[in-house]
Amino acid sequence: MTQDASPRQRGRLLLLAPLLACGCVGYATVLPRDSEVEELASTPEQLERERGAPDEKRVQNGDEVWEYEKHRRWAGLVLIAGVAPLPLMLPVAHDRLEFRFRDETLVSARSWKVATHSDYCGLVTGPCAVPGCESDR
Repeated sequence: MTQDASPRQRGRLLLLAPLLACGCVGYATVLPRDSEVEELASTPEQLERERGAPDEKRVQNGDEVWEYEKHRRWAGLVLIAGVAPLPLMLPVAHDRLEFRFRDETLVSARSWKVATHSDYCGLVTGPCAVPGCESDR
């Protein structure tokens, strides 16, 4: 004969169930990251010969700024809960290069590349989860 589990036994089973589950929680950001660029051109004419005409030219704080943009990129946040990531991203970012000239001389070259950085934690100690946290920063 079999008996139904008592409320006390069901409660113990419910407390043990998360220990057998697998998963993690965390997030990943997908955003443009800033960095310096090594550039061989030192004048606007040399840069235009090497890279072509810029997508945008403007004057900022007395410097002539040239920008080169690549295709639109997805950026935003990815939430991770359990084993299913939830992307909250829009195509609003660009990989871009910015060159600043002062008196026809290159003074800085910067790059923004869309990159992913993440932080996540394994919260349960189930058979396929590893407890602890990880960050790629």
